[in-house]
Amino acid sequence: MKISKLSVLFILLLMVACGPIILAPVTLADVERGKNRYKDLTVSDLEKGKALCEKMCVSCHKMKSPNSKTEKQWRQIIPSMARHAMKKAGGKVVIDDSSQVLIYKYLVTVGPLTKDKSIK
Repeated sequence: MKISKLSVLFILLLMVACGPIILAPVTLADVERGKNRYKDLTVSDLEKGKALCEKMCVSCHKMKSPNSKTEKQWRQIIPSMARHAMKKAGGKVVIDDSSQVLIYKYLVTVGPLTKDKSIK
Protein backbone atom coordinates (compact mmCIF):
# COMPACT_ATOMS: atom_id res chain seq x y z
CA MET A 1 0.00 0.00 0.00
CA LYS A 2 1.43 3.30 -1.09
CA ILE A 3 0.65 6.53 0.81
CA SER A 4 0.87 9.77 -1.11
CA LYS A 5 2.86 12.74 0.17
CA LEU A 6 -0.38 14.72 0.35
CA SER A 7 -1.93 12.09 2.63
CA VAL A 8 1.08 12.18 4.94
CA LEU A 9 0.96 15.98 5.04
CA PHE A 10 -2.76 15.91 5.83
CA ILE A 11 -2.24 13.44 8.66
CA LEU A 12 0.58 15.53 10.13
CA LEU A 13 -1.49 18.70 9.96
CA LEU A 14 -4.41 16.93 11.60
CA MET A 15 -2.16 15.69 14.42
CA VAL A 16 -0.80 19.19 15.04
CA ALA A 17 -4.23 20.82 14.88
CA CYS A 18 -5.75 18.33 17.32
CA GLY A 19 -2.78 18.26 19.67
CA PRO A 20 -2.60 20.04 23.00
CA ILE A 21 -2.09 23.80 23.19
CA ILE A 22 1.30 24.63 24.65
CA LEU A 23 1.45 28.11 26.11
CA ALA A 24 4.49 30.12 25.12
CA PRO A 25 6.86 31.37 27.81
CA VAL A 26 6.14 34.85 29.18
CA THR A 27 8.37 37.53 27.70
CA LEU A 28 9.31 41.08 28.64
CA ALA A 29 7.41 42.17 25.51
CA ASP A 30 4.27 40.61 27.02
CA VAL A 31 4.80 42.59 30.22
CA GLU A 32 5.37 45.85 28.35
CA ARG A 33 2.23 45.29 26.26
CA GLY A 34 0.25 44.47 29.41
CA LYS A 35 1.49 47.60 31.19
CA ASN A 36 -0.64 49.66 28.81
CA ARG A 37 -3.56 48.37 30.86
CA TYR A 38 -2.06 47.20 34.16
CA LYS A 39 0.62 49.67 35.27
CA ASP A 40 1.99 47.40 38.01
CA LEU A 41 2.09 44.23 35.89
CA THR A 42 5.19 42.06 36.37
CA VAL A 43 6.72 39.02 34.72
CA SER A 44 5.89 37.17 37.93
CA ASP A 45 2.18 38.09 37.61
CA LEU A 46 2.03 36.75 34.06
CA GLU A 47 4.00 33.61 34.95
CA LYS A 48 1.63 32.93 37.87
CA GLY A 49 -1.38 33.44 35.59
CA LYS A 50 0.12 31.10 33.00
CA ALA A 51 0.90 28.46 35.65
CA LEU A 52 -2.66 28.69 36.99
CA CYS A 53 -4.03 28.21 33.47
CA GLU A 54 -1.82 25.20 32.93
CA LYS A 55 -2.79 23.67 36.28
CA MET A 56 -6.43 24.60 36.73
CA CYS A 57 -7.90 24.78 33.24
CA VAL A 58 -6.57 21.44 32.06
CA SER A 59 -7.97 19.68 35.11
CA CYS A 60 -11.40 19.92 33.42
CA HIS A 61 -10.76 20.43 29.68
CA LYS A 62 -8.12 20.88 27.01
CA MET A 63 -6.10 24.07 27.19
CA LYS A 64 -7.59 26.88 25.11
CA SER A 65 -5.37 29.28 23.26
CA PRO A 66 -5.40 32.78 24.78
CA ASN A 67 -6.27 33.96 21.26
CA SER A 68 -9.36 31.73 21.09
CA LYS A 69 -11.56 34.22 22.94
CA THR A 70 -11.98 37.96 23.12
CA GLU A 71 -11.21 39.95 26.23
CA LYS A 72 -14.92 40.28 26.94
CA GLN A 73 -15.42 36.52 26.59
CA TRP A 74 -12.54 35.74 28.97
CA ARG A 75 -14.06 38.16 31.49
CA GLN A 76 -17.23 36.06 31.45
CA ILE A 77 -15.64 32.62 31.10
CA ILE A 78 -13.13 32.76 33.96
CA PRO A 79 -15.66 33.35 36.80
CA SER A 80 -17.94 30.75 35.22
CA MET A 81 -15.14 28.18 35.17
CA ALA A 82 -14.21 29.07 38.77
CA ARG A 83 -17.83 28.41 39.83
CA HIS A 84 -17.80 25.13 37.89
CA ALA A 85 -14.56 24.06 39.61
CA MET A 86 -16.04 24.96 43.01
CA LYS A 87 -19.17 22.92 42.26
CA LYS A 88 -17.02 20.00 41.11
CA ALA A 89 -15.03 20.26 44.40
CA GLY A 90 -18.18 20.06 46.52
CA GLY A 91 -18.41 23.76 47.29
CA LYS A 92 -14.73 24.32 48.06
CA VAL A 93 -13.19 27.39 46.45
CA VAL A 94 -10.65 26.08 43.96
CA ILE A 95 -9.87 29.23 41.99
CA ASP A 96 -10.05 32.24 44.32
CA ASP A 97 -10.60 35.83 43.20
CA SER A 98 -6.90 36.75 43.13
CA SER A 99 -6.14 33.67 41.02
CA GLN A 100 -8.95 34.59 38.63
CA VAL A 101 -7.42 38.06 38.23
CA LEU A 102 -3.99 36.58 37.46
CA ILE A 103 -5.48 34.16 34.93
CA TYR A 104 -7.46 36.96 33.30
CA LYS A 105 -4.48 39.32 33.09
CA TYR A 106 -2.37 36.58 31.57
CA LEU A 107 -4.96 35.58 28.96
CA VAL A 108 -5.80 39.10 27.81
CA THR A 109 -2.17 40.21 27.83
CA VAL A 110 -0.87 37.39 25.66
CA GLY A 111 -4.13 37.01 23.75
CA PRO A 112 -6.15 39.61 21.87
CA LEU A 113 -6.36 43.07 23.41
CA THR A 114 -9.57 44.89 22.64
CA LYS A 115 -10.53 48.54 22.91
CA ASP A 116 -12.79 47.77 25.89
CA LYS A 117 -11.11 49.96 28.53
CA SER A 118 -13.71 49.17 31.20
CA ILE A 119 -11.97 45.95 32.23
CA LYS A 120 -9.64 46.31 35.21
